[in-house]
Amino acid sequence: MNTFERGNYNIWFRYKSMMYYALLMLGGNEIGPVNEIEMTFVFCNMIAAALLKALLFGDIAGLISALEKKNVALQETLDGAFFVMMKIGLEEEEQNQIRDFLLVTNYAKTKQDDLDVFFTTLSPSLIQKVQNYLYENTLNTNVVVAKIILKLDSQEKKQKKNWASYS
Repeated sequence: MNTFERGNYNIWFRYKSMMYYALLMLGGNEIGPVNEIEMTFVFCNMIAAALLKALLFGDIAGLISALEKKNVALQETLDGAFFVMMKIGLEEEEQNQIRDFLLVTNYAKTKQDDLDVFFTTLSPSLIQKVQNYLYENTLNTNVVVAKIILKLDSQEKKQKKNWASYS
C-alpha cells in the first residue's frame, strides 16, 4: 500500500505527517519525500536545523543584550548627571565638558571591569602572562618610554667604550 493513499493511518503516522507539513511550511516547502522513511528523515533534519537556528539566534540575542546592559547603565549615569546639571543651572559648555569626561572615564572603567572579570577565570600563572603581555605592549608603544630606553642604551654603549679603553 502506498503511504500517501487514502485510508486509515495510525496516530503516529498522522502525527509525523502533521509535524512534517507544519515544518515544511516554515522551511520553504522545498523538500519532497516519497515514503514514510524519507519523511521521517526529512522531519528530523528540519527539527535539527530549527534547533540550530534557535541556538544561533539565541546566542546573538544574548550578546546584544549584554551590550545593551552596558549602554543602559551609561545612559542612566548620563541622564542622572544631566538632571543634576540642569537643576543647578550649569552652562552648556560645562555640561558638555562633564558629559565628555563621563564618557571617557566610563569607557576606561568598563574596560577595566571587563579585564577584572576575565582575570577571575584564569589561573595565577596565566594572569601573569597576560599582564606581562599587556605591560610589554604598553611600554613598547609609549613614546616617552622609548626615548628613555634609547637614552639608557646610549649610556650603556658609552660605558662599554669607557671600560674597553681601560683594558
